[in-house]
Amino acid sequence: MGFFITALHRNIEQLHKQQYVENSCQQSFTVYRGQALSKTKFDQLKKAKHGLISFNSFLSTSTDYNVASLFGASNAINPDDVGIIYVMKIDPTHTTTPFASISEISHFCQENETLFSMHSIFRIHEIEPIDDIDKIYKVHLSLTSDNDQDLHNLTEYIKHESYTDLQSCYALPQLLINIGQQNAAESLCQSLLTNTDGKDDSLLSPYLISYLLGRTKQAQGNYNQALALYHHSITNVAQLLPPTHPNLAASYTNIGLVHSDMGNYTQALEYLQKALSTQTESLPPNRPNLAGSYTNIGLVHREMGNYSQALEYHEKAVSIQTQSLPPNHPHLALSHTNIGLVHYKMGNYSQALEYLEKAL
Repeated sequence: MGFFITALHRNIEQLHKQQYVENSCQQSFTVYRGQALSKTKFDQLKKAKHGLISFNSFLSTSTDYNVASLFGASNAINPDDVGIIYVMKIDPTHTTTPFASISEISHFCQENETLFSMHSIFRIHEIEPIDDIDKIYKVHLSLTSDNDQDLHNLTEYIKHESYTDLQSCYALPQLLINIGQQNAAESLCQSLLTNTDGKDDSLLSPYLISYLLGRTKQAQGNYNQALALYHHSITNVAQLLPPTHPNLAASYTNIGLVHSDMGNYTQALEYLQKALSTQTESLPPNRPNLAGSYTNIGLVHREMGNYSQALEYHEKAVSIQTQSLPPNHPHLALSHTNIGLVHYKMGNYSQALEYLEKAL
């Protein structure tokens, strides 16, 4: 399957080059796609208006509206689904996303098909019902340009969240932990421990494995074991890394979070502040990691009843997230929720309502 996907992507790239690059095609055009969406997915789409949508598989469209309309109408039969006709504006001069007309080589040449490669990203514009038919909607999209600021911010954020600085063997257990597969992550870490002990060229291996095992124990609620592993990870790496290295900040953060889960708020605050100090010395001021630290400290202050301090840190988190995330990103909504809850605790009900509605 992987070979087929790669070959198809490269064929689309080649056709795109022939049709739009070598021929210097400058004109914008519109393509259409009809499909069904569940009512839940459609509600999510409406909430994401003016935001971004990614089609994570190859995307088949048509330059003929009637073709898309047939698919959209036929898919509206299921009572749990909504028929969608995407109206997609394409400017080939502003994007490197590969797409190509395949009508001359397609088995269904009458469909006038334009095929996009995987992970094409569009901006969502207007969403409107068609002829007052409640279950069929027209959704206007435009293919994102290469200099779209929201897309750039989101891409940078994902890079920081996707462990690109780790070897793949260590990134996998991180991912398993994040999707709730703690047992699988722990098993993989134990295997890494066995296979790398004394054999791995990386001096950071003991630190990384202890850190990852600590994360599995933390997720399982085994807090004392998690603390022991995190402290062990710091001991392993203290002589190898400068005191401002981000890896140390990660361990300090998780120690603080474990103490917070245990109700040890003073110790939690101590380690979270240590993590923040480490990050502020080693990271640019608008890095998402800093927003996470501000949020963590704000949550602990809220638990301690220090509402003014909590508000201060949550507002710092929002300031960074506003610069680095699209306006409809869930992390930004969570920060607005945190601010709203602090205002509620302080009795500032009007402000609380304002931020909670903003989160919604």
